[in-house]
Amino acid sequence: MPPKKGKKDDKLQEIFRAVVICDDFDDSLYPITLEGPKCLLPIANRPTLAYVLDHLVFRCKFQEILLVSNKYGEVIKKFVQSNYKGLQKTRFTGR
Repeated sequence: MPPKKGKKDDKLQEIFRAVVICDDFDDSLYPITLEGPKCLLPIANRPTLAYVLDHLVFRCKFQEILLVSNKYGEVIKKFVQSNYKGLQKTRFTGR
């Protein structure tokens, strides 16, 4: 049975979702990452995660982002909540 033709207001809204892996188990940057995760290490005085989130939110118009972290979940969560207040839905997984 073919779908019914509806009004223009009946359009389904597409929601773009992204998954960002923020931390790993690797110790390749060992002395630098004792105080925080790799994703918050600065490049040109901005955390690396800021570049990723700016691209996803402002250029690609993602509305939901899942941030996956290992042991620095609270630090990453505080960073995102203080710098990206307009983000509709952000989910965090990790410790």
